[in-house]
Amino acid sequence: MILGLSLWFLNVMVNNTFGDAISYITHFSFACAAVYLFFRIPVGRYLWLGCFCWYILTQVLSRLFTPPAENINLAFSIWPGWDIVFSNFLTFWCFMTFSCLGFLFVMNKIILRLQRARGFV
Repeated sequence: MILGLSLWFLNVMVNNTFGDAISYITHFSFACAAVYLFFRIPVGRYLWLGCFCWYILTQVLSRLFTPPAENINLAFSIWPGWDIVFSNFLTFWCFMTFSCLGFLFVMNKIILRLQRARGFV
């Protein structure tokens, strides 16, 4: 949720899409709930893998059920400005996917360490 919220907020700033109240409510409420639960529920050693599967599922659902013009979850095209770095969508998608995988793995390790230090796990 932290990575997704950061990318969503950056997208709002870059593309000036400030008027979508539902988007604000869903992104912030789910992020707050996730952060709260991370410190209330023991985090498993392989939670990052489940989160990554959720990421893949949202990519598939976004491609199947959302219009390409909206590019929900960056499922259809390269993010504006990144087309300078990436020549095609597949390369961009692989970069984003592996970056997400690495981020989830590292965050899982950090949260596990924090919970152990607090005597939670």
